[in-house]
Amino acid sequence: MELLAPMPGAISANLENIRTVFNLRLITSATPSHNDENQLNALPGVASSSQEVRSVNKTRVRVHTVRHVRTSDIASCQIGSFKRWLHLQLSRMGALAGGKKQTGRSSMKDVDADLQPCLQEVLNVFYEKDADGRVKLEDGKPVENKSYHAIMDELAAYANATNEQMRYVHFVKISNMVLDALSSMETPSSNSAPGKNSAMFMVNSPTRMYSVYKGKTYCQTPAILLGYKKHLQRVYPEASESVPMEDLVKDSPSQPLPWNQALLFVEMESFSEAVPAPPLAYTPRVLVERQSAARDEGRLDSTDSLSFTDNCSSTTAAGKRAAGPACHSRPSKRRNPDFEGVDMPINVTDNVTHAIRKLADSAAEAMCNCYGRNHVLGFILKGSTLNLWIFDHEGPIQLMGFDFIQDFPHFLLLLFVLQRFTPEDFGFLPGLDECSAENKATYSMDLTSAWISDDALRRQVKLEGMRGDGVPHRYGLNGRSTGVRFGTATITQSGRQDEIRKVALKLSWKDTPRTCEREFIDKARNLIGSSNHATKDDTDPRNFLPEILAERKYTEFDTSIIRSHVLLDSESSQKGSCYPYMIVMPRYEPIRILVKESGFQMLNAFLALIYCHAVLWTLGIEHGDISEGNLMVDPSTGYPKLCDFDLSQFEDDTRPSGFSNTGTWTFMAAELLTDGAMEGFIKRRYRHEVESFIAVLVWLLLRYEKGRLISNPPLSEWDSTSHEICAAKRKGTFEDIVTGELAKPGWLSSAIWDGLIYAVCELEQLNTEFGYLLSKSRTAARRNVPMDAKDAKRLEYFNGIGYAGEVFRWFFTVAASECSKWAALIQQLLPSAL
Repeated sequence: MELLAPMPGAISANLENIRTVFNLRLITSATPSHNDENQLNALPGVASSSQEVRSVNKTRVRVHTVRHVRTSDIASCQIGSFKRWLHLQLSRMGALAGGKKQTGRSSMKDVDADLQPCLQEVLNVFYEKDADGRVKLEDGKPVENKSYHAIMDELAAYANATNEQMRYVHFVKISNMVLDALSSMETPSSNSAPGKNSAMFMVNSPTRMYSVYKGKTYCQTPAILLGYKKHLQRVYPEASESVPMEDLVKDSPSQPLPWNQALLFVEMESFSEAVPAPPLAYTPRVLVERQSAARDEGRLDSTDSLSFTDNCSSTTAAGKRAAGPACHSRPSKRRNPDFEGVDMPINVTDNVTHAIRKLADSAAEAMCNCYGRNHVLGFILKGSTLNLWIFDHEGPIQLMGFDFIQDFPHFLLLLFVLQRFTPEDFGFLPGLDECSAENKATYSMDLTSAWISDDALRRQVKLEGMRGDGVPHRYGLNGRSTGVRFGTATITQSGRQDEIRKVALKLSWKDTPRTCEREFIDKARNLIGSSNHATKDDTDPRNFLPEILAERKYTEFDTSIIRSHVLLDSESSQKGSCYPYMIVMPRYEPIRILVKESGFQMLNAFLALIYCHAVLWTLGIEHGDISEGNLMVDPSTGYPKLCDFDLSQFEDDTRPSGFSNTGTWTFMAAELLTDGAMEGFIKRRYRHEVESFIAVLVWLLLRYEKGRLISNPPLSEWDSTSHEICAAKRKGTFEDIVTGELAKPGWLSSAIWDGLIYAVCELEQLNTEFGYLLSKSRTAARRNVPMDAKDAKRLEYFNGIGYAGEVFRWFFTVAASECSKWAALIQQLLPSAL
C-alpha cells in the first residue's frame, strides 16, 4: 500500500463524500450526543459543581472556589496501625530503649513491649522531681506538676465544650502546652527538640488559604494547622514577650499561612454524644487496636458507620473526673476478607465524611502548592477519638484511632514524635528548600551529585530560578503528579569559565517497577545508533530525543516503606508503590510555539515526531503518553522533541501492577478511556498512540494562534476528572470537525485543515472496522472455530505501523512542506506492513 493519497485537487470532492457517509453513520449511531449534558453528567465521577464547562460554539463558566479530590480516591484508603507507626518513628529517631532500631516488620508483641518504657518516659515529664531527678512519690503515687494539672483542666474543658469552635481552641491549647512541656525532654540518640523554632498548633478556621492553578483561584479552610514558630510569626506579627504566641494562636490569623509552611492539618467531625472526662491518673497501658469480630456481631448500628462497644482501649478511668464510660472504642463495619475470623480493627471510619473530605482536600492542596511535597499528615477528631491520616502519592492511609483523653500517654508520645520531626519527615524532599522561613520567590538547589558527565572531571552545579516559573504538581491524592521548574544551571569546573545553561527540572512519582526515563532514552539512542535509521542527518531519530543532564532517585521515600511497617495487611504494601524521581533537561519550548504561519512548520514537526515514535515502536520501545506537554521544540536547533518516557514500556516487559494504561486522559485513545482499560485489561497498541497524536493536533490547532492561547479557547471540556467524559467530549469534537459544524481557524492553511478532516474521519472509520473485526474474533473464539484468514490478517494489521499510514495519508501530500520526505521514511520503515 502506498502512503501517497489522490492528487490534492480531488480532496474537496472526496471530503464531501466522507462527510455524507459520516453523517449517515451518526444518524444510525446509538451513541448519545456529545451535547447531551444530562447524559454526560450522569456518568460516574462527574462533579459538575466544581468543574468549568466550555463548548466550541459558546462559553459557559461556572464559578467555583473549592476544588475537591475524587471521592473514590479517599474511599480506597488503606488501614494501618497507629502503634506500628509510632514504633517506626521512635525507632528511626533512636528513641526506643537502648537506641533499638527496627530492621523489619516487628511483631505486635515487640511493638507493645518497646512502647511501654517510652510511654512512661513522656509521663514522667509531668511529675515533680527531687534533687536527684527522681520522680517524687506521695502514698506510693507520683506527684503531678503544674503543667499536668493545667492540661487536665483543658482536657476537661474540651470534653465539656458544646460547640466545634470551642473545641478547636481547647485542642490547640492542650497540644501546645504538651509541646512546651516536652521541649526539655531528652532521650538518648533521639533528635533534639527544635527550641524556639519548634512546631506549634494554631486555629486557622475561618481564615481561607488560597491557591492559584491554571489561572483560577481556589481556597480551602482547614480547621487547625501545625507550623513552625518561625513561620507563624509572619501571620501573627503582634506576637512579643508581652503578647506570647501561645495566646494568639487560639484565634485564627488575619492572613493565611502559605501552603508550603503548613506541616499538618486537623479537622473535626460533628459529634453530639458526651465526651468522657479525663481520669484521675494515667499509667502506660497497652493500646488495644483490635477486638473479636464475633463478639460484636449484631452490635453495629446500620444508621451509623461507627458504634460504641464495651471494650476499653486505654487505662481505666475512675474518680471524680470520670464522667460516663471510661472509653469508647469503635469497631469498623468494613468487612474486609483479610479480617474474617480474626480480630477486627477498631476506631476506623468507613465513610467519607465532610471532615475527611476537607482533610483530603487540604492535603492535596499542600502537595499541589509545594514543589516536591512527598506526603502530608493529618488528624481527624471525632469527640476525643483521634485518627492519624497519611496522604502520599500512592493514596491515603488511615491509622486506627485512639482516645486522646483516655489514652493521653499515647497522645503525648505522638506529639513528642511530631516535635522532633525534620522537614523531610513532614514530606518535604531534601535539597528543594520548600519549607523556608523567608518564603522567597527564588529557589536554589545543588545538583552536583546528580549531574551526568562523560568524564571523571569534578564539577559544581548550582540550579537557581523563580519558584513560580514552571508547571505545578497535579491536584490529587495519587498518580505521577509531575511538576516542572525552570531555572539556570551554573556549571563550575576548575580552570574553565563557568558554563550557563537554561534547564527544566522535572519531578514525578515513578511507579517503582517501571524502568526510569533515562534508561529508556539511553536504550533508544543505542538501538537507533546500531540500526539503519542512524542517518546522521536532519532525519536521524536521535535528533528528536531529549537530553538528560541530571538524575536523582529518591528511593528512601518509596511509598512501600511506610506501608510495609504499618498496614494491617502487610502483603498490600507489595501491590504497588512509587517514589520521587527527578531529572534535569535543557529547557525546551512547548510545541505550540509552532502554531503559526498557516501551520506548515507545525505539521513538519508533527510528522518528524510521528516518524521518531514509529522507529522507537519497531525497536520495542513504546512511548505510552502522547500529549501536548510531551511534544516540545529545542529552540537552539529547531528540532522537535519527543519527551516524557515516564510511562514507556519495552515491548516484552511485564506490565506493572495496578493501572497499566495510565496517561494524560485529555489525549488518550477512546478505547483506553474505559473501565476495563483502566484496570489493565486492554493492552496499549500502536493505534492508540496514533489517535493521541490526532487529539493533540486538534487541540493545538483549535486553541492556539501565533503560539499563544486564544481568548475563550474551546475544548476545555476534554480536561475532565472523568475518563468517560474525556472520551465523550472528544468524540463530539471529532464529529463536529468531520460534519463541518466546526469551522477552520482563519489563520490555518486549507490544505492542512482538509488533511485533518481526513485523518479524523479515517480514524473513526478504522475504529469502527476494528470493533467489528474484534467482535467477529470473539464470536469465533466462543464457537471454537478459526477466524476467517483475511479478517485475521486485517485485525493484526491494526496493531502495526501501517495504521499510521492510513490515518495520516493526506497529510503526506500537503504542499509547501516536507511531508513527502517523512512519508518516504515511514514507507521504508515497515514496507511489509504497508
